[in-house]
Amino acid sequence: MVQARKLPLIMPLLLLACSGESQPAAPVIQGDVNLISDAGVDLDVTSADTSAGADSATADVVFNDSEVWDTNASDTAAFDTLVDSTDQPDVINVDTMATDAPSINDTHSGAADASSNLLPSGLGTSPCTLPGENVVAGGIKLVGAFANLQFGALTFLTHPHDGTDRIVVVERSGKVWAFENSPSVTSKSLVLDISSKVSTAGEGGLLSVAFHPKFKANGRLFLSYTSIVNGSFSSVFSEVSVKQPTLVADSSSEKVLLTIKQPHTNHDGGQILFDKLGKLIIGMGDGGAAGDPLNAGQDTSSLLGAILRIDVDDVPVGKSYGIPKDNPNKSNWLPEMYAIGARNPWRMSLDRNTGVIWAGDVGQNKWEEITTVRSGANLGWRILEGTHCYKPSFGCNKSGMHMPVFEYDHSKGKSVTGGYVYRGSKFPSLQGVYVFGDFVSKRYWGLYQKDGQWQGKVLLNSSNIAPASFGEDRAGELYVVQLWGSPMIAKVEVSSTPPSGNPPPQKLSQTGCFTNLKTLTPAAGVVPYKINAPLWSDGAAKARFVVPPAANGAGVATLEWPKTDYDLFTWPEGTIAIKHFGLGTGAPGTSDNTPVETRFMVKGPSGWVFWTYSWNAQGNDATLELTGSTKSYPVAGTTNQQVWVQPSVADCTQCHGAKVGPVTLGLSPAQLNGDFAYLPNKSANQLAVWSAAGLFSGGYKGQPAQHEAMPPQPWIPPLKSVQIDEHARAWLHTQCASCHQPSGASQADFDVRMNTPLSQAKICDVPPGFGDGGVTGAKLIVPGKPAQSVIYTRIASQPGGQWFMPHIGVSLPHQAGIELIKSWIEKLSACPTSP
Repeated sequence: MVQARKLPLIMPLLLLACSGESQPAAPVIQGDVNLISDAGVDLDVTSADTSAGADSATADVVFNDSEVWDTNASDTAAFDTLVDSTDQPDVINVDTMATDAPSINDTHSGAADASSNLLPSGLGTSPCTLPGENVVAGGIKLVGAFANLQFGALTFLTHPHDGTDRIVVVERSGKVWAFENSPSVTSKSLVLDISSKVSTAGEGGLLSVAFHPKFKANGRLFLSYTSIVNGSFSSVFSEVSVKQPTLVADSSSEKVLLTIKQPHTNHDGGQILFDKLGKLIIGMGDGGAAGDPLNAGQDTSSLLGAILRIDVDDVPVGKSYGIPKDNPNKSNWLPEMYAIGARNPWRMSLDRNTGVIWAGDVGQNKWEEITTVRSGANLGWRILEGTHCYKPSFGCNKSGMHMPVFEYDHSKGKSVTGGYVYRGSKFPSLQGVYVFGDFVSKRYWGLYQKDGQWQGKVLLNSSNIAPASFGEDRAGELYVVQLWGSPMIAKVEVSSTPPSGNPPPQKLSQTGCFTNLKTLTPAAGVVPYKINAPLWSDGAAKARFVVPPAANGAGVATLEWPKTDYDLFTWPEGTIAIKHFGLGTGAPGTSDNTPVETRFMVKGPSGWVFWTYSWNAQGNDATLELTGSTKSYPVAGTTNQQVWVQPSVADCTQCHGAKVGPVTLGLSPAQLNGDFAYLPNKSANQLAVWSAAGLFSGGYKGQPAQHEAMPPQPWIPPLKSVQIDEHARAWLHTQCASCHQPSGASQADFDVRMNTPLSQAKICDVPPGFGDGGVTGAKLIVPGKPAQSVIYTRIASQPGGQWFMPHIGVSLPHQAGIELIKSWIEKLSACPTSP
């Protein structure tokens, strides 16, 4: 396992001042290193000092000397008890990671008292405030789409996982069509026709399809339809092979995975989808008729009335599918069962950001319900209809039941059609809202979180569109399809009805977070910080701040130390995290840096919400921007212009919306364990300062050296062997681990976190799961061979191209990081077998 050095030299890379003005004495770095700043600016390393036989070099590291809050003589005097305040620069040894200056952790009382003075005043009482709840759309409208195309009765809409912006629709009769996602499209192409096999009796037909998560690489398409099998009406689940890029399926390639005999022709379920771990989810109704005469919902010996989960990749010999190892596998349940107690989960969907599975379960006589599907859950039917006793009608045992998120009675609708959590970017007021409708009443609702609870509101009280199904395109925009009528396909858009909720200020200057926008001077209670291993963002320099909220009683709220130093702090409700981006040769807040964007994460009662501000050309204020934008800005200190792509609110959730919940990716002890220039020419360790200020409720061991620290990076080769290992792992941790870890958003099964040993990371000599990038025989990492290592070839490819990673947030390649990963792979001689 790569061991991160403790107490590494943490340079305030984001506060580099590149002007020719006189600067305070700088620390002298000793050790064999080359350095590069977060903004991609090389730091000059001068001649080496080889005393005592140690390889070393020295470099002047210049900090931004502008004060970020008012100080007084007592502050400076107090700080002088912590660090060397003489005219000589502090000397920090890179190899031992020790400092010759007095430590902030000295046990004398002055050190603790003084360190608490280094943070700005006003902790817990900052004027910097933004709402912690999203604004929710007042209503929606359904706008006819793709008017030039004609279809038969439609049952489903989706998109292929092939990198194209095509839409795929399913006709009940057995045909699947594809077309370009363009309002003016005039042609469609036939993907598949199995109408000869499909029975449309009752509620039957070709009900849904699901593209394999690795469809781009394997061309596998899965089908859910009803058919007459051996004389019986049955639900069939199968797969076919699809040629690319034409998107034409070979019907002769069909392989039947599972056939379930149906006692009646209604309540067929029919929805299939892949979960975040790549397992196939199947929704099965109770077999039909009325009142579940077979009690299938509670019969764990029947696959009816249940949500099933199977493995279509790891298939035992002689079987058509496998059983996932993490299925509930209860002793009295069939192994395919993931949840029981379903009546007719006609439509289910996956929240692409959180991995939560949502279902609309059609009711019996009185209640329709929306529920989330959890492993091992009993959804209640036929003991319950919604949250109400069904059989028996009174006094039923509700213990152990998984209650619905929302229900409505039959005065409002009589056949729920489950929808999707909106994750598009065009309508920010729908972000995170679960949109669904009723087939009979043609009414549409939205579920949103408020004060930590799901709330429902009517988004469209009446319409002429009976939703057979919802669907989403590649970008997360939502559509509705219907079996008959016009339009057959409608797009979900926000109506003119005013939204509800407390909107954030329209201008950055109105947030109260900065007393001077030109210099980015933070207001009281706004704590500047930096991290050891920053994310590459097209060469932008960054300034980071966090606003701890007030405690319930008095003072400032405290943080619980995470399980490991590499895990993230859990921040209390009311916390605000701020990250500012600027382009130029200087630090943010200086004349040699053009401000482009300032982002906010706010911890509300329902989790984190995201707000982002786009700066004007004058650089004197920024405007709230929720849908994303692309602008050109001058790179200060040069004659260059740079295009800056600002993400939408939806884009923010792609990285910060992990399965475990939205997270602040850089705020971990290992990232914060380093020095920060709190005052001109005076730096101190951030963990020690935060501890002395009372921000930790426990977990801090009293000395920064007792905690892990991410090595500062990126550093440019040539490096010592151990430096290449740890800095390459740090680069992968920062750039890739937000998705590529067990709790991340990616479906790829590997883990590049810094504290995961390479032998356990599942990247060395492992075939790629989502395509080889055109390199025959490629692996994620092939020791000694970068050109055959997909991790390297993807980061080294053209940004925006088919194979480039990361797929969001980067428009310019990070050359230093690319060279670092290349050198690391070249150095590897074999894959380790133990930590």
